[in-house]
Amino acid sequence: MVQDPRTTNIGVAAVQTEFEGAYVNTRDKLPLDQQRYGLRIPFGHEGRSSLGVYPTTMENYCTGGTPWFVAIDPDGVVLQDGFAIDIDRFIRAVAENGPTIR
Repeated sequence: MVQDPRTTNIGVAAVQTEFEGAYVNTRDKLPLDQQRYGLRIPFGHEGRSSLGVYPTTMENYCTGGTPWFVAIDPDGVVLQDGFAIDIDRFIRAVAENGPTIR
């Protein structure tokens, strides 16, 4: 998707949220995951709070397991989210409608 010419108006980033497996899902693993999956996009990491509360990314966007896809427009409106997406449908919608998909 990142290299598809129809998605030039889309920014893509990955956020690793630590909700289980805290000993495995650590910030220092991000470069390894980027390399393993060949992802040349920004990666971020958000762990649980000091009180053990889920990461705010998970709370704010009601995400579930990993991986989880969230498409957010420039105004912060969630356009699509879910465990899996139909990537061809998503790219087609972006190509036809611009970056805003509702």
